[in-house]
Amino acid sequence: MIDIHNHTTFSDGRNTVEQVIQSAVEAGLQVIGLSDHFDPYVCQEVCLQPEEINGYLKEIRSFDGELPIKVLAGM
Repeated sequence: MIDIHNHTTFSDGRNTVEQVIQSAVEAGLQVIGLSDHFDPYVCQEVCLQPEEINGYLKEIRSFDGELPIKVLAGM
C-alpha cells in the first residue's frame, strides 16, 4: 500500500516530516509521498517557500535507508 499525498508543517500539515513518515511506517505502508503545497505567489501563509526547499528536501532525504519504507519528495 502507498500514500503519495501528504502535507507536513512545511505547508498546511499538522505533523512534521518525521511524524508523517513514522505514522506511515506504523500503518504498514510501503511508500509514502510528501507533497507539500508550493505556490509562493498565491498562498504564502500555507505554502512551502522557495528559501525552504533545500531544508525540506534535506529533511525528507535524511530518512533514506533508515526505515523500512520508501519516502518520495514532491510539491
